[in-house]
Amino acid sequence: QNLHQIIKKMPLVKVNIYNKQKVKRDQEIRWTISITKFRQYFEQNKQLKCIPILMSYDDMANGIEYLVIMKTESTQCDVGISFNYDSITKRIDQVTGFHLDKEAILQQHQLVMTHEHNLQCKCIESWNDHPTITHLTIG
Repeated sequence: QNLHQIIKKMPLVKVNIYNKQKVKRDQEIRWTISITKFRQYFEQNKQLKCIPILMSYDDMANGIEYLVIMKTESTQCDVGISFNYDSITKRIDQVTGFHLDKEAILQQHQLVMTHEHNLQCKCIESWNDHPTITHLTIG
């Protein structure tokens, strides 16, 4: 199965959502996307680039996951979709999260890349990070 098939069939409301960090409760601005709209956004994304990120500091060997940036609308923020990839079977095991925090993803990406890569990294430069949206709800 490819990522498009998985997103089309899986129960999206059961996936972990990683909202922006360091936001005070009274400053939260939630963006609610219906399941149908989320899937429509994803279907519109044809050229996905996989970016390695570190999701577990406890298990560096198995803590590496991959992330694609899902473009939404210019007035909203993009959403990162992380997943496990089995290099032996060359298949996506499961979607592990939806991410809003571009800065946290950049840090997680830099942890798995070389210093030389990080000096000129543009891997998440295209991520539209709407400054006021801090939390995501799907459903």
